[in-house]
Amino acid sequence: MAPDRKLVRISDFMQYSVAKREGSDVLIGLLYRNDLQGSFPTWLVNWFSTVGLPMYLKQIEDACKARTETMRLQAQQAAPAA
Repeated sequence: MAPDRKLVRISDFMQYSVAKREGSDVLIGLLYRNDLQGSFPTWLVNWFSTVGLPMYLKQIEDACKARTETMRLQAQQAAPAA
């Protein structure tokens, strides 16, 4: 089947994520790479860099904070009553 010219194909994709606790903080590293077989409109690239990526990173930050709070509450519940 011939490729649909309306679609942008990705022929190679790689993503690595690392999370590391450092004291009371969590350090997160992300590496993302793809080989697009086409191009995106400028407006979409601009939207992604100004809205999409910051939104994604905020979601990761919020998830880490929620997990930290869950772990704190679990530790409190598991501790013997004083």
